[in-house]
Amino acid sequence: MGGAVNIGIRYSDGSLVAGEVWTNPIPHMVLEMSMLSTDAEFDAHLAAYMDEAVDGSPHQTVVPYGYGLIFFDVQTKTLLSMQGYSSLNRLHSFSRRDQDETKLLEQLHQAGRISFEIIQYPAWKEPSADEPKVVQEPPKLIRAGKSNDFSSFDEFRAYYNSEGFKSLPNDVYQRGDAMYSLDPWTKVNFPESSAGAIAFRAKLVEIGIPFSPAEVALWDQAIRDAQGREAESADESETA
Repeated sequence: MGGAVNIGIRYSDGSLVAGEVWTNPIPHMVLEMSMLSTDAEFDAHLAAYMDEAVDGSPHQTVVPYGYGLIFFDVQTKTLLSMQGYSSLNRLHSFSRRDQDETKLLEQLHQAGRISFEIIQYPAWKEPSADEPKVVQEPPKLIRAGKSNDFSSFDEFRAYYNSEGFKSLPNDVYQRGDAMYSLDPWTKVNFPESSAGAIAFRAKLVEIGIPFSPAEVALWDQAIRDAQGREAESADESETA
């Protein structure tokens, strides 16, 4: 399921832009060879996503909205994220029927950017009352890149062996899952909480992102809203 998220960008020339975008294309803002090449190429890649969003967005501030906030700092090659939609360095359920995705994955493999790639084969049994979680053939690790970070593969395997597993889509032929490196970029994740919002704003101030009084007020409101949700959750836990 998709929705909206705010994106902020400091381009290589120091200019700032922000706006609301749909979450669906977010992984492809990051899964892009230009991110690994010149700043100018990645500037152009990000700008192509932002043009339409900024033109029509009422949320043109570097403040959480919808799913949260993602900030690309091309100057320092830092990616800051507070949102639960995308891990930003993982391509879930890609399809090798898509020639563009296949070409990009091959380029990333050749560049040594893929930590692992898993293919799901069409050998899944339909769940039934007697066997709600039966799998004929598990996902297979088919390629591993230069990275030694296999923690996400363990998480992936655990997920499909967990009690939460019920079924998979019927169309899983040659679909897969891949983790890729963002190097030389650094990614910093902030929890979706009031503490996370406070830390995110502090990091933006630290790297020199200016805020107007109106934007400070919007951040203050976002933090209060998060604190309110946390208080409600705590009350519900106490009464449960």
